[in-house]
Amino acid sequence: MKRKVEGKQLLISEYTKVINGASFVNNWEVNGNVVFIEYFSSFHDYKDINEDSSITQEDFENYFNSGDKILKIVVGEPARIFREFSNISVVKIKLREISYCITRASLNSLTNLNLSDLSTENGTWRNFANEYIYNKLNRQKLYSQINNFTADLHLKISHNNLTVDQSLQILNRKIEKGEARILNSGTIEFATPGTFDETDKKNSRYSLFFFQGVLRAAGEFLTKKVLDGSLLESIKDFFE
Repeated sequence: MKRKVEGKQLLISEYTKVINGASFVNNWEVNGNVVFIEYFSSFHDYKDINEDSSITQEDFENYFNSGDKILKIVVGEPARIFREFSNISVVKIKLREISYCITRASLNSLTNLNLSDLSTENGTWRNFANEYIYNKLNRQKLYSQINNFTADLHLKISHNNLTVDQSLQILNRKIEKGEARILNSGTIEFATPGTFDETDKKNSRYSLFFFQGVLRAAGEFLTKKVLDGSLLESIKDFFE
């Protein structure tokens, strides 16, 4: 698959035909540097569009009932797209009524790799896939990191009447003072100033950068009010 800007939408449309669960993709679109992939949410919706399909409801349910299959899609397909298309920076997937947003920056940071550099020719892509897509423990860890930070940030500060930008600025200042850190699991911890060291600060900045990237990606899909509204409404609008 060639990597080029011209003809990008056609190439990605061809790629969506071979991704995991391709038969169950209801809709896809490319919006600038963002790819959106939506899977059918139910067998009923699938049959409405694919009346002549021989796939049964049992086939449909069995395919997605495996948590491993969902995790492989959420973690693996964005990585494949980022590797193949250097100009794509965000992949948003809607699967089983849950929306996931994965940024190139977040996966690069979490894996300490540049996905665009991975190749099938020298084996670096195979190494990545074996470690992060097919390794159950590492796959679960990446999946959790994608989701936990958002949920924890919501719980910690949604009760304050702050905009998203204000909330992130406050968290960043706490990180710089050594009184807050973001763990690899996505959990946010608070303590007295100077508690956390430079390593904690560095790792926390990476996680914060990831979340800011998610919000910038949301701007591609939603109206400006997502960034101007309260944290509670922003998270609710983005992930529902």
